[in-house]
Amino acid sequence: MLDCSVVACVEEERLLRYKHAPNVFPVRAIKSCLDLSGLTLSDIDLITYGFDAPRFASGDMARFYDTVNRCYPPDDATLRWQKRLAGLFSPAAMRTTLVSNLVRHFGVQPDQVPELVFCPHHETHAAAAFFLSPCDEALVLTLDGSGTASAPCCGAAPAHRSSSCTGSRSRTRWPGSTPR
Repeated sequence: MLDCSVVACVEEERLLRYKHAPNVFPVRAIKSCLDLSGLTLSDIDLITYGFDAPRFASGDMARFYDTVNRCYPPDDATLRWQKRLAGLFSPAAMRTTLVSNLVRHFGVQPDQVPELVFCPHHETHAAAAFFLSPCDEALVLTLDGSGTASAPCCGAAPAHRSSSCTGSRSRTRWPGSTPR
């Protein structure tokens, strides 16, 4: 975004033609967006990541998994996966991954990497839907089965595009949204 307008948007999976592009840092997507916008990495003020990493660092997601596990006992592989996510998605680990990849692929120094801000996963889906639409304001509904503890999520996108896309919202914490 530049001055509250989307100037470029592309997902790595679209460039690779590989669904979700798992374990692939989005080098091509970043380069494409920079090229399309006529910007360089040094022109970027802020990088947002659509994952609520602070919830992993605070222990909130571990508590959420504990609640889910009491209602729906998981197998051993799921327990290992949950524990692995807690370390993988901590803000410090994600910042380290971002910095090392931008240094390696874009030749910037670590202190030149823009600030990294984490946004709730489902709210980034809502923001993408809204900011890429022709609407001045909208009611946005996201139905996504993973990412954080709330799915679905509904929010009112503001009339002023520079505002938060989720000023008024409601969400259902799963597994409450799944049948027992």
